[in-house]
Amino acid sequence: MTKIKELIAGQPIPLLRVQIMSMKPTLETENGNLRECLVEDETGQCTLTLWREQVDQYEEGDIIVIKSGWAKTYREQMNISSGKRGAISKEE
Repeated sequence: MTKIKELIAGQPIPLLRVQIMSMKPTLETENGNLRECLVEDETGQCTLTLWREQVDQYEEGDIIVIKSGWAKTYREQMNISSGKRGAISKEE
């Protein structure tokens, strides 16, 4: 399992487990709705971007698993998402 401190911008994320600490309001864009979340694990914090239908599926405090996601740098911060081929799921 990958940890936040091991993420490299421009590289895929095989498997990452994080907790959503806070969520910004949903924004409407020409590419669909998006919502930025602050997530963390025991090694650090980064920003998670939720897109389209993902926006309403998660809440603060949820523990989520990102499989085959993507990492990039945005505004000098590490940003992660499910990318085009990845998936995000809530851990029960």
